[in-house]
Amino acid sequence: MKIKFLQWNIGGGRVCAEGKDPTSPESYTEYGIDSIIDVLKDEQPDIITLQETHESSGYCQTQIIADALGYSYWVNDSYDDSFIEKGQRFGQGVISRYPITEHYFTAFTNPNFNLTRTHLKNTLPLSLARFAPLRDRLPISRKGANLAKKSREILLNHYF
Repeated sequence: MKIKFLQWNIGGGRVCAEGKDPTSPESYTEYGIDSIIDVLKDEQPDIITLQETHESSGYCQTQIIADALGYSYWVNDSYDDSFIEKGQRFGQGVISRYPITEHYFTAFTNPNFNLTRTHLKNTLPLSLARFAPLRDRLPISRKGANLAKKSREILLNHYF
């Protein structure tokens, strides 16, 4: 059995405005959840992991995407206020064609850089389908690289 994974930082559901520089964060001003859904429909992944989802009272981009795709299984964990849109919380989500039988989320602070990083683990009832995507965007430096490597080793040894 082949399982197709897709990971996407959706940046609060924003897409690059037409004619704008795609390398500039200021270009991502248009709400584009429908465009994101269209790409996901074309790709037809079995499991989707999302970074920088938006969530607020009664609103969750992970749920909106899952519903539009017809996927019954999803989780979303918010971890910080969004800098993209006031009143929203950043989250990371998992959408799956298969039941999510175990879910674990934790946030930890990197003391060297005063940054919060998150770790998410989900278990699906498929052999070899246990995964633990590590959201890891530490600044590039010798200390950052060593800390990222150590974090990966700890998490992989603990969960796999």
